[in-house]
Amino acid sequence: MSGLDFVDLTQIDSDTDNHSYGDDDVYITDVRIPQKRIKTEHNDDIGSESNAYIESIAAPTSAYTEVAGIPNTLMVLTEGRGIASEIAFCLFNLATSQCMLSQFADSASYSRTIYAIVTARPQVIFVPRAMAEGKSKAMLNIRKYLPWLTIVPFDRKRFNDGEGYNVLQNIALPSQAIQLTRVLHT
Repeated sequence: MSGLDFVDLTQIDSDTDNHSYGDDDVYITDVRIPQKRIKTEHNDDIGSESNAYIESIAAPTSAYTEVAGIPNTLMVLTEGRGIASEIAFCLFNLATSQCMLSQFADSASYSRTIYAIVTARPQVIFVPRAMAEGKSKAMLNIRKYLPWLTIVPFDRKRFNDGEGYNVLQNIALPSQAIQLTRVLHT
């Protein structure tokens, strides 16, 4: 399989779903690509010895392709200590001072967490040391599917509810501070 491009079938657009497959489709190692997905160019160079057709397939970017992180974007990720797969993260863009907080129950595969990381593309992810070095299911799946991530472990004592609440009160807009107070104290 050397020299072949991999095609992520999840990235093929939906207009190929109604395509009737025929003899003009191109097959690449058991992957069928409709002819309308292949870009064909005609080479009309005057000095060219042949007027051959050039065919190319643009391989789409997928969740498994390494993409550089967004500069100045950091993520802090933590996993609940209980049986439920509870995840919380804070995404902070240092350039715009935009902060996004999220907490949710995830599935056993941690697909929502992986999707959130892929969508946010943080430059670095901070996690508690016990989560990074232990047998956390979340970290095992993150490292399995996103091996290029920069993960920085640090002590859980740095997760201080009181200090975090004070920082949010200081950086939040007054109209948002009231809502944050309600959410954080529930």
